[in-house]
Amino acid sequence: MLLASTLLTLLCYDTLLRLQLAAAGRSRPAVLETMRHSMTTLPGTLALLLLSLAPLLPPLWWIAARGFGWLPVLLLLGGLCGLLFVFFAWPVQIVERASPWAALTRSILLVRSNFSQVAMLAGVLLAAVLVFSQLTGIFIGIVMSVAGPEAQTSHTWLSVSRWLMAGVLAVPIVYVGAVSVTAYRQVTATSRPILKG
Repeated sequence: MLLASTLLTLLCYDTLLRLQLAAAGRSRPAVLETMRHSMTTLPGTLALLLLSLAPLLPPLWWIAARGFGWLPVLLLLGGLCGLLFVFFAWPVQIVERASPWAALTRSILLVRSNFSQVAMLAGVLLAAVLVFSQLTGIFIGIVMSVAGPEAQTSHTWLSVSRWLMAGVLAVPIVYVGAVSVTAYRQVTATSRPILKG
């Protein structure tokens, strides 16, 4: 069940990112066709995600085995800094139809030449998501008050509350995707001549 839900979530995120990239390029592909492309590239997307999370594996293993301390916290901070270098990997894989390893390599090159801007953008994104997560508690409280105590017995109100919560939780994903697409287009527009030369 966990694997199936993870794959379904990746499929939805990949489809959304493809639609955002297409919208940024002023094209409107069919949603079902885009989802079909996402389905065919799902193994590569999963491999990219696992490779992207590799910097976090050593500190997480250390924390799981020995608990918190100064060294694992420093390792975790280093792993999080390593995640900055894979900021553009997913858009690169989609737009340039690159393999997971090639997408990571290209992302590292793009981030390395624009590190301060990417770090600042990631910090702003993190702050925005944290603020939104604080507001999410209020939104979910409103959603549950709309559903009321009948949500436990009424199939209709339970469905409404779930759809409303799904909409609320999807907002940061849509926002982060739109920001990453815009940043990727800006960085590749300015970096391609440098990388070719």
